[in-house]
Amino acid sequence: MASANRKVTIGSWKLTPLVLLTTKKQTLITTLSVFALLFAMNAKAGTLDIDLSKSSIDFKIKHMLMMTADGQFKEFSGSIDKDDANFLNSKINFKVNTSSIFTDEEKRDKHLRTADFFDVEKYPESTFVSTKIETVTDRKYALYGDLMIHGKTKNVKFDLEESQVDGKSIYTASTTLDRLEFGVGQSSIMIGDKVKLSIKLTTK
Repeated sequence: MASANRKVTIGSWKLTPLVLLTTKKQTLITTLSVFALLFAMNAKAGTLDIDLSKSSIDFKIKHMLMMTADGQFKEFSGSIDKDDANFLNSKINFKVNTSSIFTDEEKRDKHLRTADFFDVEKYPESTFVSTKIETVTDRKYALYGDLMIHGKTKNVKFDLEESQVDGKSIYTASTTLDRLEFGVGQSSIMIGDKVKLSIKLTTK
């Protein structure tokens, strides 16, 4: 009993072995709690790597009144910060190099890069930053975010769908934009105002 009550001096404190044992136990519990929290956070959310070779950013627009012109941006990047516990808390962003616009017609592509349309020297990038995701049906969502084109930013809504192919997640999003709202070109009977934009991001 005497040894159990023997006090140990630590700094200006005199503590019994029982107090020391309790203190160590509390420290151990606190440390384990921190590790458990960090583990839960890592399991809850993580940035998914995007396979750019299997991803795309495409658009369609009416041309010459009756025809549809197809195009794409060949240089872009994207990120998906997925919350495994609640997908609605995830973030989906992408960035486009506007000079990489491609419609398979060199003369037209050069014109689209000028100040008449995208003015790529002044506005080399377009970006999208998600702000909210809402559930529509199973694996179908409404994706909201700030889309910046030609220096103008507007909040837009994408129809988002998640699918699985060969163990990889594929996120496809589409919306219809009014190019005039972003100051891209002028109104013309030869070129439609509405542009259908389609995004496909495939994880590695």
